Amino acid sequence: MVEGILALVALLVGLGIGWFAWGRRLSATTDELRSETGKRTAAEANLEQERKAAQEKLAVLKDAQERLSDTFKALSFEALKKQQPVLS
Repeated sequence: MVEGILALVALLVGLGIGWFAWGRRLSATTDELRSETGKRTAAEANLEQERKAAQEKLAVLKDAQERLSDTFKALSFEALKKQQPVLS
């Protein structure tokens, strides 16, 4: 009878220790998940800012390309106009 009670007490103590350890691990995992979620949110916000900056840079480059093309056309036309009497 005493052995049965000791076995039951040992089982209950073991279950209590297991429950406590599981609760701590669950808490640590939950904290880690919250931390990773915060990091992901920050990374997504950073990515969006980088995309906007890249779009702005692309717009600036396209504008510069158009202006350079227009300038080249104007200079080419002007040079051709000056050379036209010589070619005739």
